[in-house]
Amino acid sequence: MASGGTATALAALDLGLATYDPARVHGHRMAVDRLAGLAAGARQCAGVLDEGRARILPAGAAILEAVASAAGARTLRASDHGVRHAYLRHRLFGEGIAADLRALWI
Repeated sequence: MASGGTATALAALDLGLATYDPARVHGHRMAVDRLAGLAAGARQCAGVLDEGRARILPAGAAILEAVASAAGARTLRASDHGVRHAYLRHRLFGEGIAADLRALWI
């Protein structure tokens, strides 16, 4: 699972979204070897990405691809939730509270 702006922007591009849709982005699986190619066309996707994200996306994609490749991953799933949600679920689970928080973020 990959979270953060780079992962979600790449998922939106891979899906061909005209506008960002978190429900479609969350859980979307992408081939690691396609990440750099997706980022290369980012500047033409004004409806999905803001100009700043489009400018830095190729560098972010290269880093994400390198990390995923080093881990032996061939695919990544994008998370629109972010690390804070995983931390919250972990803490609640540690307290013995079963937490299915999907309804809050999807």
